[in-house]
Amino acid sequence: MRKRISWLTAVLLVGVLVSAVYCIFIPYGAGFDEETHLVRIWDIANLNFSPNHSQNGVTVTVKDFLSRSYQRRDFQSPATDMFTSDSLAKPVDVQQALGVQTRSIYSPAIFLPEAIVAKIAWRVLALPMLPGVLLMRWAGLLVYFLGVYFTLRWLPMGKWVFLILALAPMALFQTSTLSADGFTSAACFLFIGLTLKTAVEPVETPIGTGRVLALAGLCLLIGLAKPGYFLLFGLLFLLPRRRFTAKTLLVLWVGILAGIAITFGWMILSTPKSHFGEGGSQDLGRQLRLIMENPFNFLLTYFRGIFASAGNYFKDWVGVYGYWVGEVPVGVYIAYPIALIAAVLAEPRQKIFTGRTRLWMAVVSLLATAAIIFLYFYLHYSPDVTDTVGRQGRYFTPTLPLLFLAISGWLAMPHKASLALRWVAIGALGVTVGLYSLGLYASYYTECGYSTFAGRSCQLPIYKNLEKGDAPEVKVNAASAVSQSFVSHCGAVESVSVLIKSLPAGSSGTIRFTVVDGAEKEVARQDVPLSALPVGEYAGLTFPKPAGEVGSLFTVQLSAADLPASESIGVGIRPVRKYSEGHLRVAGEIIGSDLIFHYNCPNPGLGK
Repeated sequence: MRKRISWLTAVLLVGVLVSAVYCIFIPYGAGFDEETHLVRIWDIANLNFSPNHSQNGVTVTVKDFLSRSYQRRDFQSPATDMFTSDSLAKPVDVQQALGVQTRSIYSPAIFLPEAIVAKIAWRVLALPMLPGVLLMRWAGLLVYFLGVYFTLRWLPMGKWVFLILALAPMALFQTSTLSADGFTSAACFLFIGLTLKTAVEPVETPIGTGRVLALAGLCLLIGLAKPGYFLLFGLLFLLPRRRFTAKTLLVLWVGILAGIAITFGWMILSTPKSHFGEGGSQDLGRQLRLIMENPFNFLLTYFRGIFASAGNYFKDWVGVYGYWVGEVPVGVYIAYPIALIAAVLAEPRQKIFTGRTRLWMAVVSLLATAAIIFLYFYLHYSPDVTDTVGRQGRYFTPTLPLLFLAISGWLAMPHKASLALRWVAIGALGVTVGLYSLGLYASYYTECGYSTFAGRSCQLPIYKNLEKGDAPEVKVNAASAVSQSFVSHCGAVESVSVLIKSLPAGSSGTIRFTVVDGAEKEVARQDVPLSALPVGEYAGLTFPKPAGEVGSLFTVQLSAADLPASESIGVGIRPVRKYSEGHLRVAGEIIGSDLIFHYNCPNPGLGK
């Protein structure tokens, strides 16, 4: 008789399928640090295992790895161009090289599967670049889901809880892009699963040599993963000393100490020629000196930052898109907790874990999570600045399952209620992933992002890699008007705004905003007192009624005829022209820059 597939396995297979599709449709370079990881992978494929190994502290890599990255675009534009025949067929031009200091300095073991694929795809088969990246993403996905699969087999309880956590949107996004997080999560999951499996066995049963070798090997894998997760080794205290022989206990301690030594040894080896080295952007020595000047402030800011940033951590842990672009539908942050709570409550009450065991599991989980926050905060600490703490919640994916496993099966639920809650968990997870996928599509494949689906107005252009605080400016005054032409990509335009950088002190003058269409017909005009302009923010005018359609040309003009000759208004620009569909004119002359501006359209409807 054919064995029926379990619902647990079915949901896992759906998660694998969703991730495999994400591998295709998340644009290359949209993942966190993906291009820097590809630089590292290619270096490992060429048998260079130490990062930034050249004498001048850089990695010589392929120019295409950076130039074709979605993150390096100037605007958040639809990524459909990555699926054109020319783009998919474009080969890797290994002759076009440049030197970069890669920030991806993790152990080469993390990227070994992807490096093997890169070697075969680009050195042996000479595949185009994007298909090669896709194969590497699938290789990383395989590593992650093998870890999830075997963890599910080993866990003595809480399998549904763990599966809901392993299929969180953020976990799926990370494992579907080139990242060190998939390997790290898989190693930590396997360690948790095998340790808990061993911990619930009868106390009089000796732990065999094979099991101890497996635990020691997983300690080594965690040592080879991203740094900081070795605090999970504290979970091994659940294993009584009397279950070990002298030989097996020695083997386990060798694995533990080797895992810790590998973590710190690799950090010592890899950091000198990285951004963590002396003079780097996150100089470890400089940060330590800063902390030692006022350690009380460091600790106070650390704990304040944790509590002040709890909401940001939650969102980052559940699901965001790479570099926080786009907008995750708010329903994701409602449906996912429902799925997780339902899975926790659906677990039948069992006495597999004692109260002390559960408490220790929770303590180890929270300590390991706090250590990861601490490590990140150490690198970014600035006195009294707490907002550097509230990012990178995705780093909690390997540690928080232990916390939820500690509380699963704690409360007694009737059998029928437990089954019903399991269906609630499956349904809520489906809603979560569905909404997250919708937001992913909107972020990467529509002009207006999630505004298209949320019924809000659309604001374009969406800038990438632009620091408006440091932007230069051009002057608007009595002798010099400024104008910027643009083409609407969202339909009829209802308002235009520009970045105001500076104002004359105490002036009672006004600035005139005028918008004309492609036929030089005036669409809107407004005189705005300088006292009403916000420095460092956008200001402009709203049209009497929306004008134009997709492809319509407009020009926003700024003039200040009533200002004294000695006074000027500074408006922000990009120093180099990036906006190819319009021109910036100052006093009637075209200059090679762009005005920093936005135009708004009413909600364009689906498909725009």
